[in-house]
Amino acid sequence: MITKKTLIPSDINFLNHGDYLYSIDFRAISENMDYEIPAMRKYENLCPWIVSNKFVAVNENANSLEYPNNNFLVTANSNTDARTSVYSRLAKTRLDKNIHKLWVAIPHPDADKYCEDKKMDINFSFTDFLKLNDKITQKKLLRNKTPQWREINSTDDLEFVTNNEKGYIKRRQGSGGYTVFKTDGLNRDFNALFNESPSDWFFEQEIDGRSSSIQCVKDESGDTTIFGFSEQIIDNGRFYSGSRILPLDSLSDKLYDQLKDAIIMLDKLLKNYVGFFGLDFIIDKNDSVFILEANIRLTAATIPTLLVNMVGGPDILYKEDVNLNETLESDVILARGADRTGDIIRFEAIQGILGKYLYVDLKECANNPKQINADLINAVSDIVANRISRVVKTDFYNFWPHGWTLSLILVDSHCVVTSWFLEKRIFIDAFCCNTKFDEEIFKTSVKQYFKAKETNSNSTLR
Repeated sequence: MITKKTLIPSDINFLNHGDYLYSIDFRAISENMDYEIPAMRKYENLCPWIVSNKFVAVNENANSLEYPNNNFLVTANSNTDARTSVYSRLAKTRLDKNIHKLWVAIPHPDADKYCEDKKMDINFSFTDFLKLNDKITQKKLLRNKTPQWREINSTDDLEFVTNNEKGYIKRRQGSGGYTVFKTDGLNRDFNALFNESPSDWFFEQEIDGRSSSIQCVKDESGDTTIFGFSEQIIDNGRFYSGSRILPLDSLSDKLYDQLKDAIIMLDKLLKNYVGFFGLDFIIDKNDSVFILEANIRLTAATIPTLLVNMVGGPDILYKEDVNLNETLESDVILARGADRTGDIIRFEAIQGILGKYLYVDLKECANNPKQINADLINAVSDIVANRISRVVKTDFYNFWPHGWTLSLILVDSHCVVTSWFLEKRIFIDAFCCNTKFDEEIFKTSVKQYFKAKETNSNSTLR
């Protein structure tokens, strides 16, 4: 099943295992393992943003970041050679006896070796990663959902393409635009890469439109959830440098249906996969979608999107390699580089409306116990979490002799439910910064749960 839902980290089951060591190392996105790129170290410190009270691998620079969660940090100190993976450095670190599995956001051959040596399980091997992220295999599966393309297997194929086609030359294992070249802009860098592996390249036709992406997760049950939608920021027509993270409800039904079809076409690759993935695509002037590639791993936009989902709001900027001397006080710094640059999420104040107030008066409630119980607390919390906002804390008080009040602290305000047993009435008072929650669906849900015969309600923007 494929659905669309605004997920946050705590909604994702595989991020909530107490015996995992969680880790991120971006070096294995093909072109980065062979080059010494010190900036890659900053990504090692991203995992604490999306897990809480877990074992997490980081380097010593994690201390400079203001994480919202507490975790048990396993520090693998940076090596002088920036090609050295976090997993090679972890080999010298003693792990807590409660850690039984390594979770890798992006596989790396050193992670496979580390788990083999330590006799630990791993969630995703490097061999499987290469198979799933083979762009030529993806193109064959996507058929007409992708721009026109052709394989390049020799210098003759390359010469034909450059003389007759307009578009891009791409490598079958590539990421971030570093192995993307325009047909009219080939240079010595391309020639060196091509000569290393002439059969690893393909041509892709250029499509005019908006560069976009969706962020997805496939869970243990086999269900896929689209939880994020972004407009990509592409520098020089090649390099990804950030995203404008859009509200998920701005993904129209027409776009959503096309993207669902593409995910189904990729089922051969995704069938046994559990984890994050993203689709990069172009939206043309007719709202037709052309899938460029699937990145079957945690992508650059995954963590920013999950964090933005926790607060909601209008489109929000995620930007890579920003000069940290020019950041705003309201910016959230996700990662710091050694050269005083970093990756940020930029939030802007919402002018005017702060949120939505709602009251619901339920009368003649057949399901209205004299005193509150655990089942009721859990049921009401689930309704509020699904229909209004995430519940972070609950408290209650039983009146003597009959009646009760249930208070729920939401991630962005509150909801209070009060029962008058003798009057068979329940009153609900809620305020939420998310102005787009559907009060009619909420009202219907609580009316059905409490079996009320009559309902009065009102909502106001404030």
